[in-house]
Amino acid sequence: LIIASERDNPNRSLAAYYLNSAANIHLQMGDLDRATELLEEALALRKQVHDLTEAVVPANLADLARVYVERANYQVSEELLLEAVASHSRVYNSDHPGLIDYYISLGSLYSDLNRVQDAQNAYLEANRIARIHFGETHDQIAQIHLSLAKLHLQQDQLTKSTSSLASARNTWQKLFGDQHPSLADAYALE
Repeated sequence: LIIASERDNPNRSLAAYYLNSAANIHLQMGDLDRATELLEEALALRKQVHDLTEAVVPANLADLARVYVERANYQVSEELLLEAVASHSRVYNSDHPGLIDYYISLGSLYSDLNRVQDAQNAYLEANRIARIHFGETHDQIAQIHLSLAKLHLQQDQLTKSTSSLASARNTWQKLFGDQHPSLADAYALE
């Protein structure tokens, strides 16, 4: 890794990949300090190799944001996710399906922070992009509706929660029938 990460070595991108893989191993082992260190190093390498015009940079930003959530450093996590959205939008466009996961992560983060309006906006943006690319009947659409249902339930907005939950359940039933495990998530909230 040290040799591959040297500035003039064309394999720096590969070194970043290995650093990212090692970081995920440390993350699974619960070693957040080492995972953070490795992800930051991978991100720095990727920025050297690709600058901010390649899709791998936003993916690294999102990986690092997840570690900062685990570390309860929500401000840094938010900044990284917003940077991932901006970078990915520059590389592709603001309707690219790769943005869906970033918006879902932002929605989840905002929900955890009880920033309800921000969470709802992030989930609705993910939903908008998903509908453009996948139509009305897709697992990711149902997952977004389930997330919205949970958010509305947190705020005791039972009518909105019930509506979002019904949308999730109906989508899953159309996709998978009545016996799929995804329906258990929907029924658990009822």
